[in-house]
Amino acid sequence: ETACKTGWPCTGWPSRCYCSVKLSRLPLPKQLRCLIWWITRKIWKTGWELWLTLALLFPDTPACTSSPTYLQCMSKPLDSTRLQELHYAATRVLTRLQDTNLPEFPANEDLQDIALLQLVIIGEAAARVSEATKQRYPQIEWRRAAGLRNFIVHEYAKVDFEVIWSTVTQELPGLVSELPSVLEQIITTEQIARNNSV
Repeated sequence: ETACKTGWPCTGWPSRCYCSVKLSRLPLPKQLRCLIWWITRKIWKTGWELWLTLALLFPDTPACTSSPTYLQCMSKPLDSTRLQELHYAATRVLTRLQDTNLPEFPANEDLQDIALLQLVIIGEAAARVSEATKQRYPQIEWRRAAGLRNFIVHEYAKVDFEVIWSTVTQELPGLVSELPSVLEQIITTEQIARNNSV
């Protein structure tokens, strides 16, 4: 609809004047349809920004503390969520490489991609765990995991797949066996903190 694309108030809108499509069935002039759409869009955007601001300012509201994932609540993810991500990634890479040996691994690009991606996820999750949890469980090498993630991401051309293989096969099994007990303690601590904040 040319009038809607070029006439007031739709000129220059990033939306390319979707109002002409969304409200095309209403028996209204094109400019009025655009104005209605513009007002509705502004109201929705303002409401979303208000909700986001409240979620960030008051992250301990019941809606947030009962939320297991970041997408369900805009507050900072819990350490238990990060540890679950870490455990899942470590378990997954071990499962995928269990029938592989060292001579085969450097020649298999699919397995290399799987290993590198999961190690990046492990390092990212480890880096985002709170300092309090890192100090409470020094037996887990949080810093080393994050450092390996940074090396893979920023120095990918220098990755030595024999080192990656050694890391996966020698260090991840211990991590996988260690995490369940740590995760259980963290979840208990978070539940106590949640109950005290209500």
